[in-house]
Amino acid sequence: MRFKKGKLRPKISGLRAEVLLAVILITSLEAELGYEFTITSVTDGKHSKGSRHYIGDAVDFRSNDIVSLKIKKDIVKKVRARLTKDYFFALEGLGKLNEHFHLEWDPVRD
Repeated sequence: MRFKKGKLRPKISGLRAEVLLAVILITSLEAELGYEFTITSVTDGKHSKGSRHYIGDAVDFRSNDIVSLKIKKDIVKKVRARLTKDYFFALEGLGKLNEHFHLEWDPVRD
């Protein structure tokens, strides 16, 4: 796992422990998935109103460095299989400039 480089490095203060645990679990899959995750946003950045990023319940990971949609979908499937129903993990913004993997702690989600 790594953090994006440059002036706008992710701000990690305020990250919920449950989200940190999921990040650790996700990065433990790197060898199996053949992909090193890059965190691009935590409690920083611009997100939709009411975004769980602002309260430390969400993390974004880079996905635009993976060319194959099949591989992206496989990553989502394998990560979801390891998380409980209290987490949401998806590929958001498919094909757009802001495409990314999104992890969210949301224990009320059905």
